[in-house]
Amino acid sequence: MDESGSAWRRGADFLALNPATATLLLAVLCVGLGEELWSPFVPKYLRALGASLLLVGLYSAGRNLVEAFLYLGGGILSQSLGVRTSLVTAGLVPLLGYALLGTAAGPALGIAGAILVTLWEPLSVPAVFAGVAQALGPQRRTMAFALQSIQKRVPKIVGPAIGGLVLTGIGVVQGVRALLLVSIALALLALAAQLRFLPKGRPAAAQTASLGLLRGMPPVLRRLLLAEIFARWGDWLQRDFIVLYCLDHLELTPASYGGLVALQMTVALITYLPVGWWVDRNQPRPFIGLTFICFALFPLLLYAAQGPAGLILAFVIYGLREIGEPARKAMIINLMPESHRAQAVGAYWAARSFCFFPAPLLGAWVWTAFGPRPLLLLSAAVCAAGAALFFSFSLRTRGD
Repeated sequence: MDESGSAWRRGADFLALNPATATLLLAVLCVGLGEELWSPFVPKYLRALGASLLLVGLYSAGRNLVEAFLYLGGGILSQSLGVRTSLVTAGLVPLLGYALLGTAAGPALGIAGAILVTLWEPLSVPAVFAGVAQALGPQRRTMAFALQSIQKRVPKIVGPAIGGLVLTGIGVVQGVRALLLVSIALALLALAAQLRFLPKGRPAAAQTASLGLLRGMPPVLRRLLLAEIFARWGDWLQRDFIVLYCLDHLELTPASYGGLVALQMTVALITYLPVGWWVDRNQPRPFIGLTFICFALFPLLLYAAQGPAGLILAFVIYGLREIGEPARKAMIINLMPESHRAQAVGAYWAARSFCFFPAPLLGAWVWTAFGPRPLLLLSAAVCAAGAALFFSFSLRTRGD
């Protein structure tokens, strides 16, 4: 018994697990799985409800714009109410979204419901970051974020695979509506776990102006933010149109596309623990740089894909773009001011989303005017600009 208990303690220590971080991971897993069962197919679902390609772009842009405001709101909420209360509040929002999405008779309500469901992440991210920072010291946070990234990607492996099979079997509209019932049950389970196991805690320091927090960021974070904006602009030009490209132009089935997404997320998942272990002891920038390179390579490889092997390679590279995710998050949280960490994280994520939210609208226009393949080339070029910025900044700031 003692040896077994000691082994569990060593394992928990290696994975940076304690009751607070384990509960945060469970919430991320449940809400994420509930969303990923159907969210990769939302553009196709909206098209089935009668949405135009431009309306799909408007959905993506609107989601990013609303998320930008709510990253700010999530930071203020966590700063004001504490981690547990802000997470529980955030967990109530998707339930309304599920109700709208499941009963929508046209694209307008479908878009509103889908956006509401995605709001859990921007509302919860500042609280999750603050919860990890409160529960762990700086030398353990990269591993915690690696495990959190795994919990976010496991649903992205299982969800699209299951969702693709359901949609292939009973159709897009009926399949999405059936999966929403499972999503509701998982959201309720996450709420129950947070209420039961997260400590009540206390609100953090008084709020400060978010713009002031951004201005006060260390130069290295401002440079990272600028490079990220370019990379994510390029990614969001095509992100929500990939499913339409694969299903409508490459004539894949939903099950085949779900399998590719599952492969992408599996590749991402297997990098997290070894990279988290390494970065806690070494320099994070090489892995963050690989992330930027993979952002640029994916649309090029998808453009060039001529068959199953090419598609598999493209989605493997798309999975490898996550290799620097835990390192990037740990770098951000370690450099944020401790007294206003949750609000500063919300401001960082909000600034990023405010800058790239128009990208899907431009993507819809480029697809409509020139076709999907030129859109992929444009996406690769903008992502490459982000990678070039990161490496130029990294060379200038090696001493930071």
